[in-house]
Amino acid sequence: MKYILACLLALAQLSFAQNDFNPSAGIVTPKDYSTVVPYENINGKIIINVEVNGKPCRFIFDTGMAITAIDKKILDATNHSTFSVLVRDQSDKTDSMLVNKLNQIRIGNVDFNEVPVLIMDFDENPVFNCFNVDGFLGSNLLAYTAFQISSTEKTITLTDNPSTLQLNKEQSSELIFPTEKERVPFIKVNFINDKDTVSGPILFDVGANHLFRLSLEHLSVFQENNVVQHIVRSKGSTSVGIFGNADEGDMFRVSIPQLEINGSVLNGIQAEVESNSQSSIGTRLFDYGIVTFDYINSMFYFKPFNAVSEINEKLFPISPTVNDGKLVVGAIWDTSLENQISVGDQIVSIDDIDYTNITMCDLVLKGVEFKDKERMTFGIKNATGEVRKITLERK
Repeated sequence: MKYILACLLALAQLSFAQNDFNPSAGIVTPKDYSTVVPYENINGKIIINVEVNGKPCRFIFDTGMAITAIDKKILDATNHSTFSVLVRDQSDKTDSMLVNKLNQIRIGNVDFNEVPVLIMDFDENPVFNCFNVDGFLGSNLLAYTAFQISSTEKTITLTDNPSTLQLNKEQSSELIFPTEKERVPFIKVNFINDKDTVSGPILFDVGANHLFRLSLEHLSVFQENNVVQHIVRSKGSTSVGIFGNADEGDMFRVSIPQLEINGSVLNGIQAEVESNSQSSIGTRLFDYGIVTFDYINSMFYFKPFNAVSEINEKLFPISPTVNDGKLVVGAIWDTSLENQISVGDQIVSIDDIDYTNITMCDLVLKGVEFKDKERMTFGIKNATGEVRKITLERK
């Protein structure tokens, strides 16, 4: 059976109350441009060097942001007057933020002029300072551009002439946007279990460091159509947005036998589910092929390194997160552990490496090295201060 998933476009990462505000306004010069810029991958964040009004800056490349955001410290008197919009982040938290227009953002040899940007105070969320960045490069700046991301070259190519990117139509599908103004990209993804399939547009969030994350609202559709397996429930939070940590809520972890994008297949996916997150594809897809977003012609291309990729993920039965500058248990996926540890307990050591005195930036930038180990011993401190050692294995 095949089921077409409803596109939850209203849940785009950032939303705006003002109907007359067009975040995709701006001017790009020169015409017929092509530029290749290197990027740095820091714990799944794609970071590039840009110039803002002639000043060198570092921005996180983030298609999940409907509008480019900038730290207020680098603004100057040459910028235009501000006005307020209502913004919702990936953790489903909302707040009003000021919008400005920048005279110029230069990427490589291309100038993006009069670009609307959100004004942020990075000091209010020190996680951003850990990456030593000055802003987020959002989809509004890219609204009339094609760009290709290559993880093997660690480069992003931007052009207004997509034919120069050597694209294969057989590896393409439609790129879907919520509106002409809000240009966050959605791509068609098929989720398959034997003869059962769920298909639908899924947000491609280049600011997220996962392969696939499923929203709670979509989970029921996947269950009804027998696409997910091995559903495990927890209560907690591992998501962090521009307004801080998401509120604690119901979370699930599921297995999806097969994920298909533009004819390319990835087998054995495990995905976390949160009530306050949009279903999304993230930067880990770059490990399996070259991606191209053609915002000009509304097309998405995926050129896989292999026609079929065997993921077959095994994950640890807890998910860590950073909260109040500490590494803590964000979710527990094995009910047999609930009488030993709790969500929010501090992780003070991993394999006898002390995690109590490292800085929050160490946690954010380095992450926790799970990928090369099948078994690890965690030192967990509970609310009363008791520390116990627990050895956990991937499942």
